[in-house]
Amino acid sequence: MDVLRSAGVSLVPLYGFVGLNVLDARLTSWAISLGSREANPLAIGFGSSMVLKALIALCIAIVLIKVGRCHLLKPLCVGMCLIVAWNTLAVVSWM
Repeated sequence: MDVLRSAGVSLVPLYGFVGLNVLDARLTSWAISLGSREANPLAIGFGSSMVLKALIALCIAIVLIKVGRCHLLKPLCVGMCLIVAWNTLAVVSWM
């Protein structure tokens, strides 16, 4: 992580992106247990796996950093915030 800091890469978007993906997985598993279903056809098999979602998000973040596109993590975090907000509303409405 010191290499990232010395290169001027902020770790906040990286941690935020991974954390929001884990939160999305938790909310998805909660919604599924309440009778909902996974809406993303690409994530039907693993959408509620917090470990797998964290690993995929971490891999995406590492690739973006390696190719010099770490600035894209901020809009990805905004998108994940919207997804988490939507999932939160879905879980609350199922309760």
